[in-house]
Amino acid sequence: MKYTNLFLSTALAMTFACAPPDPVSEKQPADPGPQESTTEEEGKDLLPDNFQAISGESDPSFSGPITISINEDVAGSNLAVTNQTVSDILASSFSDGTDGDSFTGIAISSNATTSAIGVWEYSLNSGTNWHALPAVTNLTALVLNTSTHIRFNPTLNYNNSSAEAPLTVHALDSAYSGSFTTDSASPVTAVTNVSLATDGIDETGAALNVSIASVADVPEGAAVSVTGI
Repeated sequence: MKYTNLFLSTALAMTFACAPPDPVSEKQPADPGPQESTTEEEGKDLLPDNFQAISGESDPSFSGPITISINEDVAGSNLAVTNQTVSDILASSFSDGTDGDSFTGIAISSNATTSAIGVWEYSLNSGTNWHALPAVTNLTALVLNTSTHIRFNPTLNYNNSSAEAPLTVHALDSAYSGSFTTDSASPVTAVTNVSLATDGIDETGAALNVSIASVADVPEGAAVSVTGI
């Protein structure tokens, strides 16, 4: 008759089942060996064909608000009643960061004047002919170059104690690739509320206000001296 030591068999089975794996025989990952570094030129080859690096270009801007001062009852862009260009009025407020782009014009996106105050006007021929600004929005901003003349023509007898009737003017720099208004019958417009750092258009804009100084009127019935007759 054959006898089996059940206690010993069970103990041996548990010993083999619980024994830790042999650290020598455990499979290790293969040594990848020395790695080659990727050069800058090789890295460029890994980029997709349509990859575009982000340009350092930034939007131009005006430090505003800007105010012109004129006399009551006299159209102009300064107290001396000289015709001034966009550049004359705004160049000192223009900034383009570190890009080095030059000031080339403006886009006018809003006009807050009323008939009680007066009319903003522009001239494309050095002041020979003047045109009232057309209706404008952010989608149809009037584009004028720096040699265009602008002025305010106040309503008769109107003056104010603080600057008002602002235009919203957006700076344009030499990165702007569009055209400028050369014919008042066909004004050139631009969209100013789309933010693109490379389009040369200031999306924020600044206020261009007018201050109208009071001038004493000649009293009715007062004698007027006429000489040279």
